[in-house]
Amino acid sequence: MKTKLLNPFRLCSVVLLLAIGVFGQQVSMDPFHVAPSDLIPKLVQLKKDRPDLKPDEFAKKANELMQISGFPFKFSFNDATCDAIARSLKESNRPAGKRKLMIRLQPLSGSATTLSIPPADFTADDCSKCSVTMPILEATDESFITIVMGQHIGFELPGGSVFSRLALVTDQTQQHVEREWRIPFRTMPIGISFDGRVIYLPFREPELEDIAIAVFSEGVFEIVPRSVAGAVGRSKETSAGFDHLEFDRMDKTYLVGSRPSCKN
Repeated sequence: MKTKLLNPFRLCSVVLLLAIGVFGQQVSMDPFHVAPSDLIPKLVQLKKDRPDLKPDEFAKKANELMQISGFPFKFSFNDATCDAIARSLKESNRPAGKRKLMIRLQPLSGSATTLSIPPADFTADDCSKCSVTMPILEATDESFITIVMGQHIGFELPGGSVFSRLALVTDQTQQHVEREWRIPFRTMPIGISFDGRVIYLPFREPELEDIAIAVFSEGVFEIVPRSVAGAVGRSKETSAGFDHLEFDRMDKTYLVGSRPSCKN
């Protein structure tokens, strides 16, 4: 599912026109704002309001909502970046409850732009001691598409970013990685496509058990009926000591698991 990108210069022009003060006054503008994704609570409420909604129709409506809200994608960061974020917030002269996290990013076209992004979470995990959950539509090792003031904008991936990943390996030693997927949160897959290019992830919310997250190796996300994911995999510990899942699709077996290292 491809998204339509807006030229950031067009967005800047619209915002600047709206910000011109009366009688020629100068107006101090906040940076462009990236709001947290409210996709998951919207989907939960939709299912509660319409419990008989069929999986196909549920997935269709979920994708429509995702184009508006983005998918909540967790960006973790290396220690140096986390320390810089913490230092920036500490040095802010705003009250604690009103501090904004600013980041300067390079759009895929145009000049670098300063954004106000969702708050940082300093709850440490195995990969990082801080993270930010952004509304994302696509994510690759070089770039990502987020939603800025209602518009789809592509940016270069900032340094220090650490993705959660799943890997398709060709043997149990994990020495040969055939394909990787950047996933929005740490979890194990519930299925894989017949050609081994799409991984399917579960939602954590019980209300969303009829649908799944399809992550394409190219970095695109789509919400699909749970049945598309196929048969559940078998847990398997490889000779390298890492837990993986085996999936049988027709006459081929796929071995998928988390990368042992969180480094990109």
